[in-house]
Parts: sequence; structure tokens; C-alpha cells
Amino acid sequence: MAAEHHIDLGQIEHALRRESGVKDAVVLLQPGKGTETRLLCFVTLRESDDQSDSELDGDEALSLVHLWGDYFDSETYSNMANVQADLTGRDFIGWVSAYDGSVIDGAEMDEWLDDTIATILDGGHSGHILEIGTGSGMILFNLAGELQTYVGLEPSAHAVSFVTKRVASTAGLKNKVDMIRATATDLARLDKPVSPGLVILNSVIQYFPGQDYLFRIIQDIVKLDTVETIFIGDVRSMALHREFLVAKALRTTGLKARKDEIWDMVTQMEESEPELLIDPAFFIELASRLPDRIEHVEILPKKMRADNELSCFRYAAVIYVKATMQQPLKLHNIDQEQWTDFTKQGLTRASLLELVRNQIRSSPVPICNIPNRKFNLERHIVDLLNSQEPDITVDTNWLHLCINQLNVCLHSRLLTWLISPEKLAAR
Repeated sequence: MAAEHHIDLGQIEHALRRESGVKDAVVLLQPGKGTETRLLCFVTLRESDDQSDSELDGDEALSLVHLWGDYFDSETYSNMANVQADLTGRDFIGWVSAYDGSVIDGAEMDEWLDDTIATILDGGHSGHILEIGTGSGMILFNLAGELQTYVGLEPSAHAVSFVTKRVASTAGLKNKVDMIRATATDLARLDKPVSPGLVILNSVIQYFPGQDYLFRIIQDIVKLDTVETIFIGDVRSMALHREFLVAKALRTTGLKARKDEIWDMVTQMEESEPELLIDPAFFIELASRLPDRIEHVEILPKKMRADNELSCFRYAAVIYVKATMQQPLKLHNIDQEQWTDFTKQGLTRASLLELVRNQIRSSPVPICNIPNRKFNLERHIVDLLNSQEPDITVDTNWLHLCINQLNVCLHSRLLTWLISPEKLAAR
């Protein structure tokens, strides 16, 4: 850990104890592989208070933002100077599995980044870009051939220095890039004005203090008259949080897990979740909360072959801002009763394809509640856990029974993806 960017553990503990739902807190540094160090926070919650929807006040939120910035500066990005030139934009520093802390396969990270860039460019040329939370420059260097100007806000001094130096040696980026050491809250106080058409926050908002903070940042962004699109990527889904926790628990317990073991692990991890998770409904509601500035919001799943937490439990939100010089979007308004519920209607893959073929030329075909084959088992287990309070059982075959039950259900629906214990064990 670099001395000039020392993290005061006492300061972190003090900030945690100031949260109204926290009774006590202890913060430790845990040595990892090589020079890696993990920051572990243990808190005791006040039993009498329900703080699930609480928000930090302004000073506390800002303090937490700076603590995250200091952590990434001293831990994740402290050795960025050693990144090889040919890995610029694809170094994937700090990207480890949320399941078990292992390094995510490089091919899977490449697929994740390719999908992210493709989604960003789907709306046309990127042009003038503002990115909040640049990290090591993955987005910047993979958009080098598209952009005209780029302003990056990044709280880590090491990351700002690294990106600035690599930009100087990258053809096509000289005199186009301006890196600024700043947080999202500094947007309204920058020394010089910015005029982006596209604003990017990719894999950033999970470190925000809360939804109120995120909403204020979006308000600051849409105050910029030139903004047409806001891309918020790699959002951790609150709607699928329990499915994610089940997936994580299964990788720890293995095939002999009892129902009560999985229940206990899921509830404990749920209570100690340190990052911000956002339900897609938050973004959808922005059009009604900011009707004068936001025209439409798209929620997009990751389009990846890889089966990991990035492809299963994260999504992107694309916010279309009302611009004075831009033609209004052509939108199809679909009433609630027009939607077809895939699960409730007992549709299959074949019947869905037939439905789309028959109607797609005449009108939109709104389909909802389509199961994702990547986490069929996790969804099934969550349904069982939510159905009733789990009984304390010593039955070590419970997970096998779940798999068999799900396979019977899938087979009866003529779905082609089945789950085997061997597949689960290989995860």
C-alpha cells in the first residue's frame, strides 16, 4: 500500500458507525496473493431499526465516495505502470469473480467488453464523450477510432496518470482527451465547461452511496444541454440479487448442501452486501421523475455466451435525453394488458418463435417473464426458499432433488436446456 494514499481504518469504522442502522463496526486489512490486500468490514446492525431503504446524508455519502476512491487508488491501481502496452484497454485490472474472488477468464472478459462497446456504439458514433469513473481506460481506448473529444473523471490519481501517459502514445487520441481527477459530484464544479453528447458510467454506480446520490448525479448530467444519451453499464440487479446469492452459495457448499445451509448463507450475504444494487424500475421511472429532460429508457441484458455473474446478473440502462436539436424518438406505447407473460401462458421456445413469426410484420409482440436459461436452477431454488420458511433438514440430497424437479419441469415445457449435477459441479 502506497504511503501517500494510506487508508485510515479508524476513519472507515467511524463513517460506518455514523450510519443509523449500524450499532458497531470493525474494519480489517486481509493480506491476499502477492501484494494484494482486501478491505474487510464487519458491522453489527441495530435490531430495532429497519434501515433497508435508508440513505446516507450528504457528508456521509461524500465520505464513502472518497473512501472508495482511496481504496482503488492504493490497492487496485497502484501498480498500473507495469501494464504492458499491448494490453492497454484490456488489462482488466481488479476484475475478479464475485463468486469466489478468482480472476475472471480473459476470454470471458473480452466478450464482456466487446458487448459493452457494441451496446455503446449501437446508437451511432460516440462523438463527444464524458465518462465518469474511467478506471484504466477500457472504454476510452476501445472507442479511440470513434470519438472526437473525451473528458474522463476518475478519483484515482494512479489511474488518471496511467491513462494520460498511454493517451500520449496512442495514435488518434492526442489533443482529444482530457483526464481530470474528480468524482461524479464534481461534475457541476469543473474548472472548464464540458459539452458531451454521450455520458458513460460503466461498472461504477455499485460504488455509489445510494439511489438518492445516483439520482442527483443523473440530474447534474441532464442539466448539460448537449447530452443526448447516458449509458450506465454493468449495473448489479437488485431484482436478481437472491439468484446471484444462491449461485454464490452453491459454489461454496457444493452438491451436498442442505436447504437450511443455503438459506442461512443467502440471508447472511444479503444482510452484509456492501455494494449498491439497482432495480431496473429505478431507471424506467426516470422518464416520469424528469419528464422535461428524459424521453425514454432502455434496459438491456448482457449478450454473452459466457455463463458468469457479469452475463447473468448485470444489465445496462440506456437513457435517452430530450435534446433541442434532435428529432423525437419514435416510440411504441404498449398497454399493460397487451403483454404476454411467457411463464403464465405456458409458452415454449417453439410456440414463442411461432408467435413472433405470425405477428412481427403487423405489430410489436410484447413478451415478458421469459426465463433465462443461464440461471434456471438458481431461480428455482429462490422460488423454493421464498415459498415458505425452510425447515431444518439433514437431507444432503436436497439439491439433487431440486435439479431433478427442475429438469422434469423444463422437459415438460419442451425446453432444450437441462441441468445436470455434473454441470453444476463444474461451475
